[in-house]
Amino acid sequence: MGVVFVNIVEKAFHDSEYFKEFDEEMIQQISNISSVRVYDKGAYIFSEGEFGSKVFLTFNGKIKIFKMNSSGKEFVIKILQGGDFFAESLLFDYHPKYPATAQVIEKSDVIEINKSAFEHLLEMNCAIAVQIIKNMSKRLLYLSKRFENLTIGSSITKVSFFIYDLAQSRGIKKNGDILIEIEDKREIMANMLNLSRENFERTLTYLQNEDLIHVSRKNIIVKSIDKLKELAFNI
Repeated sequence: MGVVFVNIVEKAFHDSEYFKEFDEEMIQQISNISSVRVYDKGAYIFSEGEFGSKVFLTFNGKIKIFKMNSSGKEFVIKILQGGDFFAESLLFDYHPKYPATAQVIEKSDVIEINKSAFEHLLEMNCAIAVQIIKNMSKRLLYLSKRFENLTIGSSITKVSFFIYDLAQSRGIKKNGDILIEIEDKREIMANMLNLSRENFERTLTYLQNEDLIHVSRKNIIVKSIDKLKELAFNI
């Protein structure tokens, strides 16, 4: 494995929020069992129900994680961008199957880690294993809250939680506000929240009129993250 390649992969792990608590040695060990693959727009990385042999880290580009219901309607779970680690739920599973489908919506470089090699590394390095378990626990709590919002939450709760989550994961602090660059279409964002496009737009307008956010074509500026959090978590 070339030095340049190793440096690129290690940088991708260092830049990922998921791996921010991992030290240099941990990153090096994971990088040593990683490879990079380029996926063109429209390509499938994996399909729901397919045997799972790899876990992934997005280096750049954009990937859609979705499920299809019995009537063939697509439900978008998440849009992944650079730095997002995914499919880690397969770890520690002896009969792993991907729980959803991953499709590339913008040409993407993806770091792939063989599941068996990663599990062997976790067995050999308790520090890495503990950190992975901590991160999986955090994600489980997040998914539990998101499921609650999608099933019983109001449109205001859903959209507030969605924007709050984006602010925490992608937001850039600027002059006391938080800037979120939005590249996804409004239809996709509404679909992720199980809302109609019209309802989603009305809720954005409501939050803007309440002076919590400012919405433009490509950005959302969060003006009061504390008040947005109160709406998102009903506190």
